Amino acid sequence: MTTNRQPDALLEKAVFSADGDQIGMSRRLVADGAGTVTHVVVELPGAVEREIPITGSRPANDRLVVTYTAEEILQMPAPKATT
Repeated sequence: MTTNRQPDALLEKAVFSADGDQIGMSRRLVADGAGTVTHVVVELPGAVEREIPITGSRPANDRLVVTYTAEEILQMPAPKATT
């Protein structure tokens, strides 16, 4: 799911991994040059953040389910610093 419609609906949601674990909360969105949201920055326990591609993800009520396992998410890069 790459979207530029209602991106705020993705913020402050519980984020669940593909294996059903709640991994954190969505905090920020990352968009490409056309303004299409491509990644969500998720705050994991311990204030660690990861930038997760949202392709294939699905919002559901109060949560966002991503297509990656918890282990895969831990291996993803931290978000780039914003200025």
